Amino acid sequence: MLRVIAIDKIKDINYKNAINDFLQRLNNRLKIDIIELAPAKYINFDSKEKAIDKEADKILESLNHQDYVIILDDKGKHLNSHEFSTLIFDTLNHKHITFIIGGAYGLSSKIKDKSNIMLSLSKMTFPHELARLVLIEQIYRAYCINSNIKYHH
Repeated sequence: MLRVIAIDKIKDINYKNAINDFLQRLNNRLKIDIIELAPAKYINFDSKEKAIDKEADKILESLNHQDYVIILDDKGKHLNSHEFSTLIFDTLNHKHITFIIGGAYGLSSKIKDKSNIMLSLSKMTFPHELARLVLIEQIYRAYCINSNIKYHH
């Protein structure tokens, strides 16, 4: 099983529709649970670091200790689609996978320390809605690669 823990909800209907399209294409062949956590408002804290720590506490409460944790960060490792597919399906043979997408201020070191691997979707920074869409599309692409479905070229 795959889980995505993300700070904030998808508000834009176009992103929602695109994400739901990929989830429907998987049609329960690969179960993905998405957990959306409320963002910490920087205004309510003395610093961005305190807001990030508040989000980290919410993420830690949602983690299963036995999961293989993959965080998305622009400083993470770059994989091509085949390498990503291999990572997912080799890992799923032994463990559940949880992907973590941080909020506007990034992720706390508390979360980074709990991760098994830090991945980057790009050297560029994406808004969380686009990052989630890219992640879900890449999971679908990985499934197609692993299942020899023609989607991936």
